[in-house]
Amino acid sequence: MSAEIIQLVCSMNLKNINTQIALQCSPLLTGIKISNLLITNCENEYLVKQLFENTSLSVEMIYKSDKRITFLIFQEDKLIDYLNGIEETALFNILGYNAMKLHEIFAEFSKRFTRYMEKREDFPHEMGLFLEYPVEDVIGFIENQGKKFLYTGYWKVYGNLQKALETFDRYNSAKENIIQLLAQGVSIEGILTIYHLKNNQLVI
Repeated sequence: MSAEIIQLVCSMNLKNINTQIALQCSPLLTGIKISNLLITNCENEYLVKQLFENTSLSVEMIYKSDKRITFLIFQEDKLIDYLNGIEETALFNILGYNAMKLHEIFAEFSKRFTRYMEKREDFPHEMGLFLEYPVEDVIGFIENQGKKFLYTGYWKVYGNLQKALETFDRYNSAKENIIQLLAQGVSIEGILTIYHLKNNQLVI
């Protein structure tokens, strides 16, 4: 991020849910990514659901502890299309998600992620697919146990480095754009309207 954006971030209340959404979900808010994780305090659970109500984004609670809650926020139709890709489906089958509907997949993933968080069982690598990471990078991470990567950014890269770097640049630009809007006083609801999400209609 540029020095100007870093300065803006430092001036923001990092505990504010709008700031947290901007920092964690900017690529999704701008429509260039299918999904993002949002990790926040449990007290924000209702507010998060309310913020994304009546938009084209769906909210799925993945994990909840005493203090923190993890959501997957996503464009449902696009996520389903992505997961139905040939390579993605093959990997999902290998990971034990055979012929499941999306709500069944989420239920199983939530159980696995909960066991990872609370009992330190194996990490559910299918999270990478939910977050639209390239299949080759998810497989590379599994096979190399998170080591021997070419580069680390929004994820660890094992395959097409140039394409990943271009994607990371787009995500960074999205984050800068959203932070600037938030600093100008535009609410998350306003940002959603600016980009494309109110009432499932594209408005830019």
